[in-house]
Amino acid sequence: MHLVSFRVERCRNILGSGEIQVDRAVTCLVGKNEPGKTNPLHALRTVNPAPTGRDFDEQQYPRRLQKEWAALLLRGPGRAASRGCEGA
Repeated sequence: MHLVSFRVERCRNILGSGEIQVDRAVTCLVGKNEPGKTNPLHALRTVNPAPTGRDFDEQQYPRRLQKEWAALLLRGPGRAASRGCEGA
């Protein structure tokens, strides 16, 4: 099985990435320092983690949406749509 494309929504500083194509030979993320190039990789790791024992850190959720996230957590288990980065 090979990853062909993915999209990331509401993870770290990404609200919606649009579709990201993945080539079997090379996929390159290019940009200036500090814009969040590794954030799509963090989202992929959240969906398909390597066995490291690393859990979701609330700092991974976009800061501008943290109040909404906190409100979902206060509603209790099962009422929050998703814990962590949404994507794939």
